[in-house]
Amino acid sequence: MTNPLGTRSSEDVLLELRETCQTIRALIRRNSPQALIGYFWAQVLLSLISRHAPDKDRHDLPSVSQQENSILFAMEYVHATISVDGVPNEPEEFDEAVGQEIIRLSDQALKLCFQYEITATVPENAALKIEDRRLAFQILSNWVMIRGRRYQVLEEEFFSYTLAPHDEAIQATYGITSNDLARQIQKIADAPRVGFDDARCRMIELMKEVGVDESMTPEEIETAVEKNKSASPETSGEAASVFDDMFNGGLFNLSKHSDLPDALLADLAFNPGENTEFDDGSEISGTPFKTLPARVKPLVKLDSGYFCTEPNFIRDASYRSLQRALICRDPEYREEWNKRQKRMSEDAFADLMSGHLRGAKVYKDVYYPIGVKQWAETDCVILLGDVLINVEAKAGAEALAPPAESLKNHIRTVEKLVRGAYKQTKRFVDYLYSRPEAPLYELLPDGKYREIARVKATELRKIFPVGLTVEAFTPFSASIKESADVSAIQGQHDFISLSIDDLMVIRRILRGTGEFLHYLDVRQGLAAMQNVMLFDEMDHLGAYISQNRADQRLKELIDEHGVDFAWVDGMDRDVIGPYFSDPDWPNATIPAQEYPAKTLDLLKALERENGEFWLAGDAFIRDLSGEGRAQFADKFAIVFQNLRAKPVTFFAIQGDEVAVFGLMRFDIPELRDLIARKAEALSLAFGVDRLRLFELAVKPNQSIASARMRWVTKPSLLRIDYSDLQAEAERLRSKMKPF
Repeated sequence: MTNPLGTRSSEDVLLELRETCQTIRALIRRNSPQALIGYFWAQVLLSLISRHAPDKDRHDLPSVSQQENSILFAMEYVHATISVDGVPNEPEEFDEAVGQEIIRLSDQALKLCFQYEITATVPENAALKIEDRRLAFQILSNWVMIRGRRYQVLEEEFFSYTLAPHDEAIQATYGITSNDLARQIQKIADAPRVGFDDARCRMIELMKEVGVDESMTPEEIETAVEKNKSASPETSGEAASVFDDMFNGGLFNLSKHSDLPDALLADLAFNPGENTEFDDGSEISGTPFKTLPARVKPLVKLDSGYFCTEPNFIRDASYRSLQRALICRDPEYREEWNKRQKRMSEDAFADLMSGHLRGAKVYKDVYYPIGVKQWAETDCVILLGDVLINVEAKAGAEALAPPAESLKNHIRTVEKLVRGAYKQTKRFVDYLYSRPEAPLYELLPDGKYREIARVKATELRKIFPVGLTVEAFTPFSASIKESADVSAIQGQHDFISLSIDDLMVIRRILRGTGEFLHYLDVRQGLAAMQNVMLFDEMDHLGAYISQNRADQRLKELIDEHGVDFAWVDGMDRDVIGPYFSDPDWPNATIPAQEYPAKTLDLLKALERENGEFWLAGDAFIRDLSGEGRAQFADKFAIVFQNLRAKPVTFFAIQGDEVAVFGLMRFDIPELRDLIARKAEALSLAFGVDRLRLFELAVKPNQSIASARMRWVTKPSLLRIDYSDLQAEAERLRSKMKPF
C-alpha cells in the first residue's frame, strides 16, 4: 500500500495542522469566549433544523454532520484557548465573520487530522510504529473525533450508579450527595439539548407580558421594553437572562444552570491560562492529537461563572475528573476509590441486568483450584439453565496519554483492561473443561474454601465470557478479537467486551431474559468473525434490532461480495438514537424486532413457564427469519381450529432443524405424552435423530397458557411399539407439508 496522499509526508501534514490550530486559537482570543460559545451552539442548532425536513417524522433526528462536527471542534478549542492562553482583557466586539472563519479552519483542521492518521499509519515510512495499522488508524481517529458516545438522557442513571460507592467522600468534600450530583449532571446535559427551545418559549411569554407583538415596529418594541424596565425590573432581568441563554452561551454556564457547589466546579475547571501541557512545544503541541484540556478538566472559569464550552466533555470527562479531584484533595482516598470502584464494577453486570436474568444463580468472588494449593479467582459466575456467563470486571482508569506520542504505551494502558479480562475468563472456562464436573468455591473469613456449586461444561449450551469496564474503550473492545493471541476459548466461546454505559442502554432496549441472552449469542457470533469490525456496542445493538442474526447476515454479504475486511458504523443511528432523542422519552416507543403477535405470545409463555429447556426453545424461535416467525403464527391459527374436534393437534416447521408444535386444550400429562408420541413418529417421518417439541397449552381464545420445549429422540428399533410408530410416520409423511 502506497501513501494515498501522494508524496506528502506525515511531518508536512502535522506542520500545517499545528499552524491551523494556532490560527484558530488566535482568532478565538480576539472575541468574547462566551459570545463565541453562544454563536457556535446556535449554528449547530440551525444546522440541525435545516436538515430536519418538515415532512420527516419528528422523532427521526438526523445524525451529526461534518459541518456540525467542525463547529463542535471549534467549541472544544474555545476551552483549550481559555485554559492555555487565558482570555483577553478587552476582547473585540463579536464579529460573525471571525466566527465563520473559525468554523472553516476547524473543518480544515479535521481534514488535516484525517490526512495525518493515514500518512502516519500506512506501512511505508509509518511515523507510528505498530503492527496493526487498522487499529492504529482507528485509535488516532477516535482520539480526535469520539465524543458524547453516551446518550444524554442517561447521565443521571450512569452517574448515580458509578458514584454511589463514593457518596460519603463526595458529601464530606463537597457537601452534596452522589445522587444529587448525578441529577445536576443530568441538568447540565439537558440544558444545551432543550434549553434553547425553553428559552425561546419563555422569551415569547415575556414579550407578551410587556405588550410586544409581531405587528409592532422596532421603535415601538424598543419603547415598550424601555417602559417595562422601570415598571417591572424583575421581568426585565429575566428577559436579559433568557436572552443570555439564547444568544450569549448562557446555557453552558454551570453556575447558572446547576446547583453544583462552587468548590466542585472549581475542581473541575481550569482557570484562564492554567494549563501548560497542551502547548508544550512538541511535534503534536496544540493539536487535537495532544490531550485536550477538556479531557482533564471539562470546565473553564470565566468572570460570569464556570462554563463547559461544548455539550459532550462535561459528560464524558466528569467521572474521571471527579476521581482526580477527590484524590487531589485527599491523597489517601486513592486506594479507597480503587477498592470501591472495583467492587462496583464487579457487581455491575448482575446488578444492572438483574431484570434480564430471571431465575439466575449469581456467584460473586468465585475461587477455583489451578494447582497444588494454588487458587484463582473470577469476579462473577452467572448460571441460568443451560447458559453460563463469566464476568471479569476491570475498573482501571481513562488513558489520558495521547496515542500520537506513544501509540504502544497508549494501547498497553487500555489492553491491560480489555485483554486482561480475556485472559482471566479463558483461564476460568478452561478450568470448567478440565474435569467432568468443576466445583466452584467461596473464600471464608478463616482462609478456608467452601464449595458453592458444581458445573458440567458438557451440559452447557452457551458460555459467554464477558469483560466489563466502566467506560467503553472503543475501538479496543471491538478490535481485540483481531489479536493473534485472542481466540475462541475451547474453540467455541468467543470473548465479549462490554461497558457499564453499554449495559444501561441494553437493559432499556431488550425485552426480558430470552432476548438478552439471544443478543449475547449474536454478539458472540460477530466476535468470532475475523476482519469484521463493528464500531461500538450501540452498532451491535442497532444491527441486532434491525437484522436479528446480524452475524449470519454479515457473513452472507462478505461471501457474496468477496470482502477482505468489513467496517460497520452507524447501525445505531436509525434504530437506537431516535429513541433516546425522542421528545417523548422515556415514554417513547422502544425499538424492537418485529414479531407477529402470536409468535411473541409464544416467547412470553416460554419465559413465564421457565421450563428446563426454555432458553433453547426461545433461542430457536428468535433465530427464525421474519418469514419463519410469520409461518408459526399463520400455521398456529390454522391448526387451532382442530382443537374443536379433538384435544390435541400439531404442526411442524422444517429448516436446518425440525421443530414440532403440539397444541392441547389442557396442560395435563396424558396429553403431553400423546404429543410426544406424535413427535416420535414425526422424527421417523423426517428422518432425523432428534427434534424439538414445543408443548403448548392453549385457551379457547387462542392465547397460550403455557409453553415448554423438550427434546424428542428417534425411537429405537427395539421398541415394542416401533412398528406402530413407523406406520404412523408413513401416514404423517403422506399428509404433511413441512415448512
